[in-house]
Amino acid sequence: MANILLGLPLEDASDAQWRNFRGNLPILTTVLVIFTLVANVLRTSFFLKAKGMSIVWILISLAYLLYLHGACIIFVVAIASANFFLVKIFGRTKYFSLVLWIFNLSFLVSNRIYEGYEFASFGQRWAYLDNFRGTFRWHICFNFVVLRMISFGYDYHWTEQDTRFDRKKHVQHCDHCSSGKTCYLLLQERRVTIDKFSFPIYLCYLVYAPLYIAGPIISFNAFASQLDSPQKIYSTRDVALYGLRWVFSLSLMEVMTHLFYYNAFAISGVWKQLSPMDIFIIGYGVLNFMWLKFLLIWRYFRFWSLINGIMAPENMPRYVYIPLGGSQKKLLNVEGSFREFIFRELRAVAGAITITCLMVANLVGFVIGPSGIDWLVSVFLRKEGLPTLGGLLITFYVGTKLMFHISDAMQKDRTR
Repeated sequence: MANILLGLPLEDASDAQWRNFRGNLPILTTVLVIFTLVANVLRTSFFLKAKGMSIVWILISLAYLLYLHGACIIFVVAIASANFFLVKIFGRTKYFSLVLWIFNLSFLVSNRIYEGYEFASFGQRWAYLDNFRGTFRWHICFNFVVLRMISFGYDYHWTEQDTRFDRKKHVQHCDHCSSGKTCYLLLQERRVTIDKFSFPIYLCYLVYAPLYIAGPIISFNAFASQLDSPQKIYSTRDVALYGLRWVFSLSLMEVMTHLFYYNAFAISGVWKQLSPMDIFIIGYGVLNFMWLKFLLIWRYFRFWSLINGIMAPENMPRYVYIPLGGSQKKLLNVEGSFREFIFRELRAVAGAITITCLMVANLVGFVIGPSGIDWLVSVFLRKEGLPTLGGLLITFYVGTKLMFHISDAMQKDRTR
């Protein structure tokens, strides 16, 4: 309404997830500032290490969860406590993996079936607690908690087993570790002392406020190590620049949602009446919006974690890069059989097809739903849709080749 009165462009707020995040951003940022000041002042004033900081973050995070989930925080703590004792009892046995997965998957399914449970189902004397369920459904956030519970379990299980991780070789080849710093991979693979597997540090790991809602997921070993000694990979300047880049990305999102209404077109279904080229443009725009939305949400919470000394891995490379194979996976080791030129062309063609398939998968998942697959395919296989299909495949082919050249150039710079 304000935009209409002021003559400004209307905003596309049709995406519920982005609308909720953007609407809660002021209060979320206020919480970020207060929690960060409290935690860092206490750490500096009392020279707190892992045990002390775990208590600080438990108190801060439980207050945060109390606002989010209200009385349902009881379910979170109860299931987490049961998992802790299960790990301690079965962690050294050969049945550990089976027990851990059955326990956690059972609660994942049960939470979904019963929609987070009703207190009234445990007796009428608890029914009044159903009036205090907070602002956010606890069983949605609990999916991340389950991943952390599994990580804690396996890190504890592996403490007395031989590791295949070659630390000396890693330090020699890692730019960060060779300079005296500790990279995330080393934090993840390096075992922490057994006293770190205490209940306070475990509970702190599960409910750590900056990473609780949207991650990124960090292994227990890496978390406990940084709780003891804050990360040194990112300097204060690096963290500040990271925050500024996030603000720039937010500005870009504001421009996109005020000038281009891709998501509104997609949700309304109007795009079904458009030409194949228009459908492609809207679909590509929706994917750009989704990418930027997830980048902003994930990096916001990662930034919050960074300014508190905990470095979590980036989620965007996981979301985009790993489905394409990552740095460790080649299509086929055929350089010896084919000339390099042929191999590059095959990789580029495969990359174009892979990107197209990923685009279709994302459109099905976020926009048109499974019922729209046949319709989408038929549109692009018609006579008027074939030029558009050919154009996008050629575009992705050229883009893939360009990215291979950039990747090769970066690799050469590292080896110099």
